[in-house]
Amino acid sequence: MANPTKRERNTGVITLVGAAVVAVSVFMPYINAGSGIFSSNRTPFQFGSYSQFSSNGFEVLIGAALIALSGLRFLKVIYPKKGPNGFGLFFSCVIAGITVHDVWSTKGWNGTVRLAYGGAIGYVGVAIAAVALIVYVTTKNSDEPVAMLIAPPNSAMAPPTRLTHCHQCGAGLNAGAKFCASCGTAVSG
Repeated sequence: MANPTKRERNTGVITLVGAAVVAVSVFMPYINAGSGIFSSNRTPFQFGSYSQFSSNGFEVLIGAALIALSGLRFLKVIYPKKGPNGFGLFFSCVIAGITVHDVWSTKGWNGTVRLAYGGAIGYVGVAIAAVALIVYVTTKNSDEPVAMLIAPPNSAMAPPTRLTHCHQCGAGLNAGAKFCASCGTAVSG
């Protein structure tokens, strides 16, 4: 299995946190139906008449699952051979946002209905996943190695140079010469 880069790992973890928040929101009240003593908080699973079971909660869970699949894709748990490009996470966020909005809206309800905090928590989860996408896009070049600048050689750090002229006769010396070609004196230094 291929290892995710730091950028992919960060994006994957943030995405999974967002998916978990969206999934947890399903078990929180999305609406408060009724009024006075006869009001009750209802989760998306209780949207049927008289708080009976409804499938609306599964809509939001499917949105959370899509976000989670995108997170697992970034962590290279699923389909590790090809790197993710962010489009899957974008569409997962859009679909999850639509499902949360569809379930949290008050359409189809008769009587007094007030929105509860569960839908807001669902939106926060979608926003966290969107932040993961922003992190992924903005840290595009963070995994590339940093180019090291090589400083020009400093004269203080340069090795000592050999003499260029014979100290005895003053004739020019060839590079690496151990004896003067003119007078035969041993080159010192």
